[in-house]
Amino acid sequence: MPPKGQLTREHTSNQISLTSEGKLQPVPPQLPIKTTSTTYIAMEILQNLMSTNSASSKEVNDSITTLVDRLSHSTLLSDRRAAVLGLKSFSRQYRETVIANSLKHLVLTLQKDGADLDMVKAILETLLILFIRGEGDQDLTRDWISQQSRLKNGKYPSPTLLANDVIADQFSLWISDELTQSVVVIDLLVDFLELDDIHIRLYSLQLLQALISTRPQRTKQLILKSPAAVSKLCATLNVSYEPIRNECILLLMGVVKDNFNIQKLVVFENAFDILYAIIEQEGGIEGNIVVQDCLSLISNLLKYNSTNQKFFIETNCLLKLAQLIQQPLVESELGPIVWNDQRLQNLITTLDTVRLFVVDGTQGISQMQTAMVDSQRPSR
Repeated sequence: MPPKGQLTREHTSNQISLTSEGKLQPVPPQLPIKTTSTTYIAMEILQNLMSTNSASSKEVNDSITTLVDRLSHSTLLSDRRAAVLGLKSFSRQYRETVIANSLKHLVLTLQKDGADLDMVKAILETLLILFIRGEGDQDLTRDWISQQSRLKNGKYPSPTLLANDVIADQFSLWISDELTQSVVVIDLLVDFLELDDIHIRLYSLQLLQALISTRPQRTKQLILKSPAAVSKLCATLNVSYEPIRNECILLLMGVVKDNFNIQKLVVFENAFDILYAIIEQEGGIEGNIVVQDCLSLISNLLKYNSTNQKFFIETNCLLKLAQLIQQPLVESELGPIVWNDQRLQNLITTLDTVRLFVVDGTQGISQMQTAMVDSQRPSR
Protein backbone atom coordinates (compact mmCIF):
# COMPACT_ATOMS: atom_id res chain seq x y z
CA MET A 1 0.00 0.00 0.00
CA PRO A 2 1.60 3.29 -1.05
CA PRO A 3 1.83 6.14 1.47
CA LYS A 4 -1.11 8.51 1.59
CA GLY A 5 -0.83 11.26 -0.98
CA GLN A 6 1.45 9.28 -3.32
CA LEU A 7 0.45 7.71 -6.63
CA THR A 8 1.86 4.46 -7.88
CA ARG A 9 3.47 4.06 -11.33
CA GLU A 10 0.24 2.44 -12.44
CA HIS A 11 -1.72 5.55 -11.50
CA THR A 12 0.70 7.96 -13.10
CA SER A 13 0.57 6.12 -16.41
CA ASN A 14 -2.74 7.90 -17.03
CA GLN A 15 -3.54 11.57 -16.69
CA ILE A 16 -5.45 12.69 -13.55
CA SER A 17 -7.90 15.59 -13.23
CA LEU A 18 -9.95 17.11 -10.42
CA THR A 19 -13.74 17.03 -10.42
CA SER A 20 -15.88 19.95 -9.27
CA GLU A 21 -16.10 18.23 -5.85
CA GLY A 22 -12.29 18.11 -5.57
CA LYS A 23 -11.99 14.39 -6.23
CA LEU A 24 -9.37 12.80 -8.48
CA GLN A 25 -10.54 11.09 -11.64
CA PRO A 26 -8.58 9.47 -14.49
CA VAL A 27 -8.57 11.05 -17.93
CA PRO A 28 -8.93 8.63 -20.86
CA PRO A 29 -5.56 8.13 -22.52
CA GLN A 30 -5.03 9.90 -25.83
CA LEU A 31 -3.63 8.23 -28.89
CA PRO A 32 0.10 8.79 -29.28
CA ILE A 33 1.18 11.34 -31.88
CA LYS A 34 3.12 9.70 -34.66
CA THR A 35 6.05 11.71 -35.97
CA THR A 36 7.18 10.75 -39.45
CA SER A 37 10.75 10.80 -40.69
CA THR A 38 9.83 13.79 -42.85
CA THR A 39 8.99 15.78 -39.73
CA TYR A 40 12.32 14.87 -38.19
CA ILE A 41 14.12 16.04 -41.32
CA ALA A 42 12.16 19.29 -41.40
CA MET A 43 13.00 19.91 -37.74
CA GLU A 44 16.68 19.28 -38.39
CA ILE A 45 16.64 21.61 -41.38
CA LEU A 46 15.05 24.31 -39.23
CA GLN A 47 17.74 23.80 -36.60
CA ASN A 48 20.42 24.05 -39.28
CA LEU A 49 18.94 27.29 -40.52
CA MET A 50 18.87 28.75 -37.01
CA SER A 51 22.45 27.73 -36.22
CA THR A 52 24.09 28.28 -39.62
CA ASN A 53 25.88 31.47 -38.61
CA SER A 54 27.58 29.85 -35.63
CA ALA A 55 28.11 26.36 -37.07
CA SER A 56 31.65 25.13 -37.62
CA SER A 57 32.85 23.94 -41.02
CA LYS A 58 32.79 20.34 -39.83
CA GLU A 59 29.21 20.66 -38.59
CA VAL A 60 28.13 22.17 -41.89
CA ASN A 61 29.91 19.47 -43.89
CA ASP A 62 28.35 16.77 -41.74
CA SER A 63 24.88 18.28 -42.16
CA ILE A 64 25.25 18.55 -45.94
CA THR A 65 26.62 15.00 -46.14
CA THR A 66 23.63 13.73 -44.14
CA LEU A 67 21.18 15.52 -46.43
CA VAL A 68 22.90 14.13 -49.54
CA ASP A 69 22.76 10.63 -48.05
CA ARG A 70 19.02 10.98 -47.45
CA LEU A 71 18.52 12.36 -50.94
CA SER A 72 20.37 9.41 -52.45
CA HIS A 73 19.06 6.52 -50.38
CA SER A 74 15.68 7.42 -48.90
CA THR A 75 12.78 5.44 -50.32
CA LEU A 76 10.20 8.08 -49.36
CA LEU A 77 9.59 10.94 -51.77
CA SER A 78 8.78 13.27 -48.88
CA ASP A 79 12.17 12.54 -47.29
CA ARG A 80 14.02 13.23 -50.54
CA ARG A 81 12.08 16.47 -51.01
CA ALA A 82 12.94 17.60 -47.49
CA ALA A 83 16.60 16.80 -48.15
CA VAL A 84 16.57 19.05 -51.22
CA LEU A 85 15.04 21.88 -49.22
CA GLY A 86 17.79 21.41 -46.65
CA LEU A 87 20.47 21.65 -49.34
CA LYS A 88 18.78 24.74 -50.69
CA SER A 89 19.06 26.38 -47.27
CA PHE A 90 22.85 25.90 -47.40
CA SER A 91 23.26 26.84 -51.07
CA ARG A 92 23.98 30.54 -50.60
CA GLN A 93 26.41 30.53 -47.71
CA TYR A 94 28.11 27.19 -48.46
CA ARG A 95 27.90 27.14 -52.23
CA GLU A 96 31.12 25.24 -52.95
CA THR A 97 30.38 22.50 -50.43
CA VAL A 98 26.83 21.98 -51.70
CA ILE A 99 28.00 21.80 -55.32
CA ALA A 100 30.84 19.39 -54.55
CA ASN A 101 28.67 17.01 -52.52
CA SER A 102 25.21 17.18 -54.05
CA LEU A 103 25.31 18.34 -57.68
CA LYS A 104 25.25 14.88 -59.26
CA HIS A 105 22.58 13.70 -56.83
CA LEU A 106 20.37 16.73 -57.52
CA VAL A 107 20.54 16.03 -61.26
CA LEU A 108 19.78 12.32 -60.78
CA THR A 109 16.86 13.12 -58.49
CA LEU A 110 15.49 15.58 -61.04
CA GLN A 111 15.38 12.74 -63.55
CA LYS A 112 13.98 10.26 -61.04
CA ASP A 113 11.29 12.44 -59.45
CA GLY A 114 10.44 14.68 -62.40
CA ALA A 115 6.74 13.96 -61.99
CA ASP A 116 6.57 15.60 -58.55
CA LEU A 117 6.10 19.36 -59.02
CA ASP A 118 7.27 20.31 -55.53
CA MET A 119 10.46 18.30 -55.97
CA VAL A 120 11.11 19.76 -59.43
CA LYS A 121 10.60 23.31 -58.18
CA ALA A 122 12.93 22.80 -55.22
CA ILE A 123 15.72 21.28 -57.34
CA LEU A 124 15.49 23.88 -60.11
CA GLU A 125 15.56 26.73 -57.61
CA THR A 126 18.54 25.21 -55.79
CA LEU A 127 20.47 24.79 -59.05
CA LEU A 128 19.63 28.35 -60.05
CA ILE A 129 20.85 29.75 -56.73
CA LEU A 130 24.07 27.73 -56.99
CA PHE A 131 24.65 28.97 -60.51
CA ILE A 132 24.12 32.70 -60.08
CA ARG A 133 25.13 33.13 -56.42
CA GLY A 134 28.60 34.38 -57.43
CA GLU A 135 31.78 34.53 -55.42
CA GLY A 136 32.58 36.77 -52.46
CA ASP A 137 30.11 38.71 -50.35
CA GLN A 138 27.88 39.95 -53.16
CA ASP A 139 24.83 37.75 -53.63
CA LEU A 140 23.83 37.99 -57.28
CA THR A 141 20.57 36.19 -56.53
CA ARG A 142 19.51 39.26 -54.55
CA ASP A 143 21.69 42.24 -55.52
CA TRP A 144 20.86 42.72 -59.16
CA ILE A 145 19.55 45.17 -61.72
CA SER A 146 16.16 46.01 -60.22
CA GLN A 147 17.25 49.63 -60.07
CA GLN A 148 17.58 49.78 -63.86
CA SER A 149 14.93 50.15 -66.53
CA ARG A 150 14.71 46.44 -67.31
CA LEU A 151 11.66 44.61 -66.04
CA LYS A 152 12.06 42.03 -63.29
CA ASN A 153 10.49 38.79 -64.51
CA GLY A 154 10.85 36.68 -61.41
CA LYS A 155 12.48 36.02 -58.08
CA TYR A 156 15.96 35.72 -59.58
CA PRO A 157 17.84 37.72 -62.23
CA SER A 158 17.97 36.48 -65.80
CA PRO A 159 21.32 34.72 -66.41
CA THR A 160 21.31 36.16 -69.94
CA LEU A 161 21.51 39.66 -68.47
CA LEU A 162 24.04 38.76 -65.80
CA ALA A 163 26.34 37.35 -68.47
CA ASN A 164 26.78 40.85 -69.89
CA ASP A 165 28.33 42.14 -66.65
CA VAL A 166 29.48 39.13 -64.64
CA ILE A 167 32.02 36.52 -65.72
CA ALA A 168 30.91 33.00 -64.84
CA ASP A 169 33.15 31.49 -62.18
CA GLN A 170 34.50 27.94 -61.98
CA PHE A 171 31.48 26.73 -60.00
CA SER A 172 28.98 28.01 -62.56
CA LEU A 173 30.99 26.25 -65.27
CA TRP A 174 31.04 23.11 -63.12
CA ILE A 175 27.24 23.12 -62.93
CA SER A 176 26.90 23.77 -66.67
CA ASP A 177 29.24 20.89 -67.50
CA GLU A 178 27.23 18.53 -65.31
CA LEU A 179 23.88 19.59 -66.82
CA THR A 180 25.13 19.29 -70.41
CA GLN A 181 26.62 15.81 -70.15
CA SER A 182 23.78 14.54 -72.34
CA VAL A 183 20.52 15.64 -73.89
CA VAL A 184 18.51 14.20 -70.97
CA VAL A 185 18.52 17.34 -68.81
CA ILE A 186 17.78 19.57 -71.81
CA ASP A 187 14.78 17.38 -72.63
CA LEU A 188 13.56 17.66 -69.04
CA LEU A 189 13.90 21.44 -68.90
CA VAL A 190 12.07 21.83 -72.20
CA ASP A 191 9.30 19.46 -71.09
CA PHE A 192 8.89 21.45 -67.87
CA LEU A 193 7.86 24.45 -70.00
CA GLU A 194 4.54 22.72 -70.60
CA LEU A 195 3.74 22.22 -66.91
CA ASP A 196 1.04 24.26 -65.22
CA ASP A 197 3.39 25.88 -62.72
CA ILE A 198 4.76 29.35 -63.39
CA HIS A 199 7.72 28.97 -61.04
CA ILE A 200 8.91 25.75 -62.66
CA ARG A 201 8.57 27.29 -66.11
CA LEU A 202 10.49 30.42 -65.10
CA TYR A 203 13.27 28.44 -63.42
CA SER A 204 13.55 26.12 -66.45
CA LEU A 205 13.91 29.07 -68.82
CA GLN A 206 16.49 30.72 -66.59
CA LEU A 207 18.53 27.53 -66.22
CA LEU A 208 18.56 27.16 -70.00
CA GLN A 209 19.75 30.77 -70.19
CA ALA A 210 22.51 29.90 -67.73
CA LEU A 211 23.65 27.01 -69.91
CA ILE A 212 23.57 29.13 -73.06
CA SER A 213 25.58 31.90 -71.42
CA THR A 214 28.31 29.57 -70.12
CA ARG A 215 28.47 26.63 -72.56
CA PRO A 216 26.77 28.03 -75.68
CA GLN A 217 28.05 25.64 -78.33
CA ARG A 218 27.44 22.46 -76.36
CA THR A 219 23.98 23.59 -75.25
CA LYS A 220 22.95 24.51 -78.80
CA GLN A 221 24.09 21.11 -80.05
CA LEU A 222 21.95 19.41 -77.42
CA ILE A 223 18.95 21.60 -78.29
CA LEU A 224 19.29 20.48 -81.90
CA LYS A 225 19.41 16.85 -80.74
CA SER A 226 16.22 17.29 -78.72
CA PRO A 227 13.39 16.60 -81.22
CA ALA A 228 10.80 19.09 -79.97
CA ALA A 229 13.00 21.59 -78.13
CA VAL A 230 12.82 24.46 -80.62
CA SER A 231 9.10 23.98 -81.17
CA LYS A 232 8.35 24.06 -77.42
CA LEU A 233 10.57 27.10 -76.88
CA CYS A 234 8.77 29.02 -79.62
CA ALA A 235 5.38 27.94 -78.27
CA THR A 236 6.33 29.57 -74.97
CA LEU A 237 6.36 32.93 -76.76
CA ASN A 238 2.56 32.67 -76.89
CA VAL A 239 2.17 32.29 -73.12
CA SER A 240 -0.10 35.00 -71.72
CA TYR A 241 1.90 35.33 -68.50
CA GLU A 242 4.34 38.08 -69.44
CA PRO A 243 7.33 37.17 -67.20
CA ILE A 244 7.50 33.71 -68.80
CA ARG A 245 7.16 35.18 -72.28
CA ASN A 246 9.85 37.77 -71.58
CA GLU A 247 12.29 35.17 -70.23
CA CYS A 248 11.67 33.07 -73.33
CA ILE A 249 12.57 36.03 -75.56
CA LEU A 250 15.84 36.49 -73.67
CA LEU A 251 16.59 32.77 -73.97
CA LEU A 252 15.93 32.66 -77.71
CA MET A 253 18.19 35.68 -78.24
CA GLY A 254 21.08 33.54 -77.03
CA VAL A 255 19.93 30.26 -78.59
CA VAL A 256 19.71 31.58 -82.16
CA LYS A 257 22.84 33.73 -82.03
CA ASP A 258 25.43 32.56 -84.59
CA ASN A 259 23.63 29.28 -85.24
CA PHE A 260 22.25 29.02 -88.77
CA ASN A 261 20.31 25.78 -88.21
CA ILE A 262 18.49 26.91 -85.08
CA GLN A 263 17.72 30.26 -86.73
CA LYS A 264 15.92 28.47 -89.56
CA LEU A 265 13.97 26.22 -87.19
CA VAL A 266 12.80 29.16 -85.10
CA VAL A 267 11.67 31.11 -88.17
CA PHE A 268 9.68 28.12 -89.42
CA GLU A 269 7.77 28.22 -86.12
CA ASN A 270 6.25 31.54 -87.24
CA ALA A 271 8.54 33.52 -84.96
CA PHE A 272 8.47 36.75 -87.00
CA ASP A 273 4.69 37.12 -86.80
CA ILE A 274 4.66 36.24 -83.09
CA LEU A 275 7.38 38.77 -82.27
CA TYR A 276 5.80 41.60 -84.25
CA ALA A 277 2.49 40.87 -82.52
CA ILE A 278 4.24 41.24 -79.15
CA ILE A 279 5.86 44.48 -80.33
CA GLU A 280 2.48 45.87 -81.33
CA GLN A 281 0.94 44.75 -78.04
CA GLU A 282 3.71 46.53 -76.10
CA GLY A 283 3.25 49.82 -77.98
CA GLY A 284 5.68 49.59 -80.90
CA ILE A 285 8.49 52.15 -80.90
CA GLU A 286 6.92 53.79 -77.84
CA GLY A 287 7.03 50.52 -75.89
CA ASN A 288 9.28 49.30 -73.10
CA ILE A 289 12.44 47.22 -73.16
CA VAL A 290 10.49 44.10 -74.20
CA VAL A 291 10.12 45.76 -77.61
CA GLN A 292 13.89 46.17 -77.82
CA ASP A 293 14.38 42.50 -76.89
CA CYS A 294 11.95 41.40 -79.61
CA LEU A 295 13.70 43.58 -82.18
CA SER A 296 17.09 42.21 -81.10
CA LEU A 297 15.80 38.65 -81.48
CA ILE A 298 14.51 39.46 -84.97
CA SER A 299 17.93 40.87 -85.87
CA ASN A 300 19.64 37.73 -84.55
CA LEU A 301 17.37 35.61 -86.75
CA LEU A 302 18.21 37.64 -89.85
CA LYS A 303 21.91 38.36 -89.40
CA TYR A 304 24.00 36.67 -92.12
CA ASN A 305 21.12 34.31 -92.88
CA SER A 306 19.99 34.77 -96.47
CA THR A 307 17.34 32.05 -96.14
CA ASN A 308 15.62 33.83 -93.28
CA GLN A 309 15.96 37.20 -94.99
CA LYS A 310 14.23 35.81 -98.06
CA PHE A 311 11.48 34.33 -95.87
CA PHE A 312 11.14 37.69 -94.08
CA ILE A 313 10.49 39.46 -97.38
CA GLU A 314 8.19 36.79 -98.82
CA THR A 315 5.95 36.82 -95.73
CA ASN A 316 5.48 40.60 -95.95
CA CYS A 317 7.39 41.30 -92.73
CA LEU A 318 9.14 44.24 -94.40
CA LEU A 319 5.84 46.09 -94.21
CA LYS A 320 5.71 45.57 -90.45
CA LEU A 321 9.28 46.82 -90.18
CA ALA A 322 8.43 49.91 -92.24
CA GLN A 323 5.37 50.62 -90.09
CA LEU A 324 7.56 50.68 -86.99
CA ILE A 325 9.88 53.22 -88.58
CA GLN A 326 6.94 55.38 -89.65
CA GLN A 327 5.18 55.21 -86.26
CA PRO A 328 6.84 58.38 -84.84
CA LEU A 329 5.78 60.29 -87.97
CA VAL A 330 2.09 59.40 -87.73
CA GLU A 331 -0.05 62.13 -86.18
CA SER A 332 -1.70 61.15 -82.92
CA GLU A 333 -4.48 62.63 -80.82
CA LEU A 334 -1.98 62.66 -77.95
CA GLY A 335 0.38 64.89 -79.89
CA PRO A 336 3.92 64.21 -81.12
CA ILE A 337 5.92 61.38 -79.62
CA VAL A 338 7.89 62.21 -76.49
CA TRP A 339 11.34 60.71 -76.91
CA ASN A 340 13.17 59.01 -74.06
CA ASP A 341 16.20 56.72 -73.95
CA GLN A 342 14.16 53.54 -74.36
CA ARG A 343 12.18 54.81 -77.36
CA LEU A 344 15.37 56.01 -79.03
CA GLN A 345 16.93 52.59 -78.47
CA ASN A 346 13.86 50.90 -79.95
CA LEU A 347 14.16 53.02 -83.10
CA ILE A 348 17.92 52.43 -83.35
CA THR A 349 17.42 48.66 -83.06
CA THR A 350 14.75 48.82 -85.77
CA LEU A 351 17.11 50.69 -88.10
CA ASP A 352 19.83 48.13 -87.35
CA THR A 353 17.45 45.47 -88.67
CA VAL A 354 17.04 47.45 -91.90
CA ARG A 355 20.81 47.61 -92.34
CA LEU A 356 21.01 43.81 -92.36
CA PHE A 357 19.30 43.79 -95.76
CA VAL A 358 21.67 46.27 -97.41
CA VAL A 359 25.13 45.19 -96.27
CA ASP A 360 27.84 46.41 -98.64
CA GLY A 361 29.21 43.74 -100.93
CA THR A 362 26.32 41.29 -100.60
CA GLN A 363 24.58 39.83 -103.62
CA GLY A 364 21.15 41.13 -104.55
CA ILE A 365 21.57 44.37 -102.62
CA SER A 366 19.71 46.35 -105.30
CA GLN A 367 16.73 43.98 -105.08
CA MET A 368 16.73 44.40 -101.31
CA GLN A 369 16.76 48.18 -101.64
CA THR A 370 13.86 48.04 -104.07
CA ALA A 371 11.90 45.77 -101.74
CA MET A 372 12.49 48.17 -98.85
CA VAL A 373 11.21 51.13 -100.86
CA ASP A 374 8.18 49.20 -102.13
CA SER A 375 7.27 48.12 -98.61
CA GLN A 376 6.79 51.77 -97.59
CA ARG A 377 4.48 52.64 -100.47
CA PRO A 378 0.77 52.56 -99.65
CA SER A 379 -1.06 49.63 -101.20
CA ARG A 380 -3.61 50.38 -103.88
